[in-house]
Amino acid sequence: MYQYSFDENTTKEIEESTKNSKNLLEKFSDIDKKYDTLTNSNSELNLTKMEYSVPSVFEVETKAKNKLEDYRNSNVNAIEEKYATKIDQVDEQKNDIKSNTAKEIATLEQRYNQIKDDAKNDAIKRGLARSSIVVNTLNNVDLKKLESIKELESTANDKIEKLNSTKNSLETEKQNALSSFNISYAVKLQDEINSITEEIEKNKQSIIKYNNEVENLMAKWQKEQEDDEYEKTTKLAKLISEYGISVFDTLKQNEKYALASEHFLNINKSDALKELNNNNVYKSELGKINYNKLLEEINSRK
Repeated sequence: MYQYSFDENTTKEIEESTKNSKNLLEKFSDIDKKYDTLTNSNSELNLTKMEYSVPSVFEVETKAKNKLEDYRNSNVNAIEEKYATKIDQVDEQKNDIKSNTAKEIATLEQRYNQIKDDAKNDAIKRGLARSSIVVNTLNNVDLKKLESIKELESTANDKIEKLNSTKNSLETEKQNALSSFNISYAVKLQDEINSITEEIEKNKQSIIKYNNEVENLMAKWQKEQEDDEYEKTTKLAKLISEYGISVFDTLKQNEKYALASEHFLNINKSDALKELNNNNVYKSELGKINYNKLLEEINSRK
């Protein structure tokens, strides 16, 4: 089957003509829109007020505490660790004293037991095993042993008591250090709360200012719209009273005719007539009078 094809120049001319026609029809649409705005007021001012939820006192305090959490923990831990080390050292000393005292008592008992054994053996050799002298001697050894043990224990207890006093002093120092830090922390926390509160108030005032500006702009825009609407309505009423409602169709068609006349002026007579005769949209857009007028205008060309 034979397929007809255009040469390159003809193809370009068709494409250019189609493009020009489309541009002209788009301009017709712009004219329609312009006249539509004369009878319709659908414009809107898209401004939105900002919303701001003011945080509660609890939320502010929580935020401040969270911000200072690392600061507080590091300082409290440093105090706890400092005194924990010193107190552990005291406890180690106490344990050493108890351990050494137990060893000394064991050694002392062993020594005194050896003295008693020696005294018994000596008495047996001399046949005085049941002598009151030997018995008294052994009793004296036991008494001396008890006195020595008591002295060792007393000395150990004195040392332990001093260490307990030192430990209590360290505990008191630790509590004082923690209390002192808590006071400085409370001051720092309040400063942080005040800073957050000031920032909240600043944001609040900024939003209030913005919303007030939005209200003023909307009020101004509304006033301008009302004034414009009044002026527009007055002009429309005057035009309608003088020429009737169809005046707008006539005005639109006249403007479209002016555009079309200029458009077809740049197109050769034959192509212009083809486009006008083969496209009914021109007749509906220009109206019968302007359409015929444009045909006559193009036909009159040489």
